[in-house]
Amino acid sequence: MKRPFPVCAVFSVLVLSLFLIGSAASVALAGTSPSEYGILTWEYSEFTKAFRAHLQNNNLAHLVPLLIALIIGVLGYQYYQHRLFRQEKLKELEEARSTVASLPTQRRTWHRVQSSLDCTFKVIHDNESEQTLHSGRIVDLSGGGCRIASTQNLQIGDALFLNLQLNPRQKLAIKGVVTRTEFENDEDSKICLAGIQFQEINEKSRDSIIKWMFKHHQAVAEGNRRIEDGLCLRCGKPLSNASRDNLFCPKCQSIRETNINRF
Repeated sequence: MKRPFPVCAVFSVLVLSLFLIGSAASVALAGTSPSEYGILTWEYSEFTKAFRAHLQNNNLAHLVPLLIALIIGVLGYQYYQHRLFRQEKLKELEEARSTVASLPTQRRTWHRVQSSLDCTFKVIHDNESEQTLHSGRIVDLSGGGCRIASTQNLQIGDALFLNLQLNPRQKLAIKGVVTRTEFENDEDSKICLAGIQFQEINEKSRDSIIKWMFKHHQAVAEGNRRIEDGLCLRCGKPLSNASRDNLFCPKCQSIRETNINRF
């Protein structure tokens, strides 16, 4: 469901602008021709009385309560549309969560979601972690472990201190152990895909991971829906036939290219 365009709000602003313009014109007219409005001096009290009489004589005073009623009606309509939009989003979120939340607790903990999160880690030797900080990429994640891709030659049984950043404000430090390894040849180096089982992870950190999985799953579902409907992946606006292959509208594509060039 798309967020409704506030047509009524624009109409209300237009009516208010016309009313204010009319009032301003009346003020200017009264100021340029004070004698016609009974303003013989520029005393403030006399001017306001004459201007009030001018509004009443020109039947403008009745527009004030009408305008107030219109604004109240528009605000009520916008609130109603916002509630509908929010309920639709919550419904979509619940549908996305149901694919994971319907699983038993044990299976939900180990349900893996594909990802592409950067991470850093240190290898632990004899209960002491090495000082070198290695970089890696998490290719899938669950509440019980993850799989990372790295150029380090990790072995089954290696203990790690893993630093995982789910978002800019949330960074987790988790201890884990390598349970399986696979190796792939890249153009420049050998990539190790290591399955990590989390150890000594508290429930708060585990819940944070599972919540991230819910949001990530919902974002993927929303992205697939936008692709099927021919909408921009970033802003959700309809794409022209020429832009559908890029998946982004020209404005969002320009923003992406700027961000890529920046880094």
